[in-house]
Formats: sequence, C-alpha cells, structure tokens
Amino acid sequence: MGRGSLRISLVLAGLFAAVAPACAEAASGDAYHATIRRTTHGIPHVLASDWGGLGYGYGYAFAQDNLCQIADSYVTVNGERSKYFGPDASWSFRSNSTTPNNLNSDIFFKRIIDDHVIEGLLAKALKLVRQGTGATGTNIEYVRNTLAHLRELRLRDRNLEELARKAGA
Repeated sequence: MGRGSLRISLVLAGLFAAVAPACAEAASGDAYHATIRRTTHGIPHVLASDWGGLGYGYGYAFAQDNLCQIADSYVTVNGERSKYFGPDASWSFRSNSTTPNNLNSDIFFKRIIDDHVIEGLLAKALKLVRQGTGATGTNIEYVRNTLAHLRELRLRDRNLEELARKAGA
C-alpha cells in the first residue's frame, strides 16, 4: 500500500469512526424513523411515515453505499485535498470531465468559502422567491399553498417552512 492509499484509508477510517456513533444515536433516537429494505441486488427501498423520516432513510442508505464518495466530497469542498492527498496529486471531477490538481482545487474552494459565495447565492434565491410570479400566482402563494397541503397531509418540510418564514410567506 502506497503512502497515498494509506492516507486515504486513514482519513476514511477516521471519518467512519466519527460518523458511526452519530448514526447509531440518530437510529435509536425519536427524531426520525425509517425502514430500509434491500432487494436481492442491494437496491434500497425506504419506508417512512413523514418527509423527515424519508430523508433520514434515504441519507442513511446513501451513506451505507457511498461513504467514501461522501468523504471525498467533503474534503474537496472544504479545500483540504492537499492536506490529505498531497498538493501535486489530482482527482477526476466527473461532472465536467476535468482533472484538477489538489492545490488548484483547494484554492478554488477556499475562495468560495472566504468570499461567502454560497450565502450570496442563497440570498439571491430568496429574493427570487419573494419577487417571482408564475402562471397561477406568486411564488409566495405557491409556497403557502404547498405548506397548507402538507399540513393537511400531516407532513412537515422544515426547509420549506424556513424558506417561507424568511420570505414572509
């Protein structure tokens, strides 16, 4: 096993050690409930009584199947690829078919973090929700109606509720 493979293994083992107790705690707590059944081919089927449970079950099954890819994504968007894999190594960014080196990638993502780009994009999205109008009414009305429908179904979407609160819906 080379030094790079050893580093990757150690990073992933540390991440798993940190995540596993949290998963066990959440699984035994009362916040979300889901049943995950897998086909003979390993395809997960998630059964839950509400959106929160469904999201929890989906996330749990996804983590079971993709923990290494999740860890790689966190290291990348935190701008820490050079720290764990060396500045001269590179990686494949499949969505745009590029192979950036780790140092360049770290500089790019650190700049996004330092310049608060994500916060700015979220503020713009909120502005669009406040100002937008569709064929049947405003976006605010759409959000209100969606929340009313979810309440009738006795379901909650906390993210949509938060967006509605911020948008004044």
